[in-house]
Amino acid sequence: MVESEVTPLIEDVEKAFADIYLKPLVSEFTPAYGPPMEILTFPENEEACSHLIEAAVRFLENAVGSRRRRIIIADAQQNE
Repeated sequence: MVESEVTPLIEDVEKAFADIYLKPLVSEFTPAYGPPMEILTFPENEEACSHLIEAAVRFLENAVGSRRRRIIIADAQQNE
């Protein structure tokens, strides 16, 4: 997906979930995968953060899937 397709989905996620920010990394766009995205959350503890991210990713997966696309999930912490 290109940025113009991703932006409305990001807005939907941010409206649906408080304390979350999705940032497409446009400079790292590749035609095969689209733009990678960072997900930032600001809850009070790590458990709440994990639940919020999981819920937001499910929401985003459903939104992308409804457009007959898919997302690939990579945990940045596993890549460090």
